[in-house]
Amino acid sequence: MDAAQCLATLKALGADAAVVSDIVMDPAWRRDPDSVRSCAAATTTNAFRDDGPRRAARARACQWLRAKVSPDLRKDWDAMIQLGQNDVVETPQRSEETAEDAAGDVLMQLVSTGSLVDGEMDQTLPERFGEVLGPSGKLSQGRQLAREPPVYLLEDFVSASERQAMLQWAAAASFAHSRIDGGVYADSARSQARTSTSCAVPRGTLPAFDALAERAASLIGGRANQVEPLQVVRYEGGQRFDNHHDAGTVRPSGAIQVVPPRRIATLLLFLTSIDEDDDDDEGVPNGATVFPSLQIAQRPKAGAALLWPNIGLDGRPDGRTIHRGNPVRGTVKYAVNVWICAEDVGDRGVQSLDLEKLRVKYGIGNAAAAPVPFPPPVPLAPVAPPAPPASSSSSSSSSSSSSESDDDVPPAAATDFEAPD
Repeated sequence: MDAAQCLATLKALGADAAVVSDIVMDPAWRRDPDSVRSCAAATTTNAFRDDGPRRAARARACQWLRAKVSPDLRKDWDAMIQLGQNDVVETPQRSEETAEDAAGDVLMQLVSTGSLVDGEMDQTLPERFGEVLGPSGKLSQGRQLAREPPVYLLEDFVSASERQAMLQWAAAASFAHSRIDGGVYADSARSQARTSTSCAVPRGTLPAFDALAERAASLIGGRANQVEPLQVVRYEGGQRFDNHHDAGTVRPSGAIQVVPPRRIATLLLFLTSIDEDDDDDEGVPNGATVFPSLQIAQRPKAGAALLWPNIGLDGRPDGRTIHRGNPVRGTVKYAVNVWICAEDVGDRGVQSLDLEKLRVKYGIGNAAAAPVPFPPPVPLAPVAPPAPPASSSSSSSSSSSSSESDDDVPPAAATDFEAPD
């Protein structure tokens, strides 16, 4: 059993799988007594309904999770499991789920937990990814600002004529308030955490943009069709983008919930410069791209680009590349976001086709299958109603997520299942 199977099994059994996934997204959950007890309680929700096959399936899921718990807290876990098996607790169940919702939900489970690769190097990554963005990565044409994970500054990444062509296009483009974006498969949302304006650049818009996408992908051995449609951003008048991660949602615990398509690396091209003389009175770098964990604050420099990984070699998101865009004052900052993905991506609007390709690639169900999230690891008998019958409520929700979501939306996946001691 792996992480995705564990969550899918619990969900099929009527356990509080959303609560389990939210708890274990925090890497420290296994050493926190309250989190361990809460996870055990959620794991055994509706256990009173279990017949023989269901008890066996739940036991495997419980045992898989127990192995992740710190050894000194396993007695607490066992006590809560025993208590939960005798409790009668009803939880609302999802009444409707489209096939696309189900596939997206499972895909996020797989990539968020790293269970696609089971702790080894993610074989879906481009060949040169590890050579450039791994722990010992090197890139001859870039200056390394951080070693682990590597962050590079590439001077003169585009020519002066290419940069001018992009700026001229941007000057005539229609910009709108930037949105927190979930990528090709998820809805975007307006947020006060991101106050800049932006403009999407469809492929084929300008040769300079297409060349930029191809050049960026080639740095890590990728292809141009692994790059999302580019995004030009504009900051002025104090506009900013608070701490965020390009791979998905930063949860309150600090864990990152992946949103497909998987943005494995980011290249940020600066189209304009902001000098040190433009810093505010407190010396805060004006308009800088800041990586708090890596102590990097890079001011925009026209024609230069930053390159960094959003995930580790095992496919899991790397929280150390959480970053922000400092407020811009007294000038205008133009930049281009280049998001390089593990999978081929198309222009927005071809969601079903691309998602179906991912389902096939990762063996997630069948296109014509019933809209269930995931075949459980063992056959489960139908659930018999309790005696006396207990009322139940139902709710409908969507599994799509954006790269910054409200805290009251349950996560689709756990981001960190640690190995046992």
